[in-house]
Amino acid sequence: EYGGEVRVTLQNAVRGFSANLSEEQALRLSEDPRVRLVEENARAYLSSEQVLPPDNSLWNLDRVDQRTAVGSGNDRYRYCEKASSVIVYTLDTGINKKHTEFLTSSGASRVLNGVKFASDTWVWPGEADDYGTYPCGGWQDNYAGGHGTSVASLIGGKTLGVAKGVQLVPLRVFHCSGSNGSVEHLCWALDWIKSTSNPNRDHRPALVN
Repeated sequence: EYGGEVRVTLQNAVRGFSANLSEEQALRLSEDPRVRLVEENARAYLSSEQVLPPDNSLWNLDRVDQRTAVGSGNDRYRYCEKASSVIVYTLDTGINKKHTEFLTSSGASRVLNGVKFASDTWVWPGEADDYGTYPCGGWQDNYAGGHGTSVASLIGGKTLGVAKGVQLVPLRVFHCSGSNGSVEHLCWALDWIKSTSNPNRDHRPALVN
């Protein structure tokens, strides 16, 4: 009646059909009083679920998969993907690349070598340069890692993180003490992301935190 081409007819669990329709045809169909609903077809993805501890210590994950703050949550974090194709640049005190939150099952780290822009230098034994991956910075002890590691764990840690498979690039703009950052260092780091010095400058999707 409104044009288009029927694809699949449904009559047991639900009464309906799928069809190839133009937007105009779909709108006209939706206005027919015999039709309860017209919905655009969409891709479907498998979903994963993380059971959260009952002490509410991971309340952030319980909240982030809800549309509103109404209610106390369900102690579950449901997510559709781990975002392993995404790169996240973190401007902070660096990220401890050997922290268990960022290690894959094979032992490889999802923390890539970044760049340090702060004036102090911290290098892993056996490495030639400060890539922002040494566990330094902020209010925690130097072995665990400080502010930057903490922030990165919320972004992409396998236990605490929202996107549990992202690749993280530390851009160390603050001293390991958590101080002595500057707007200059921040701008320098942002400029590096788009520069030819960054081997992943054209990679998408990518985010900056």
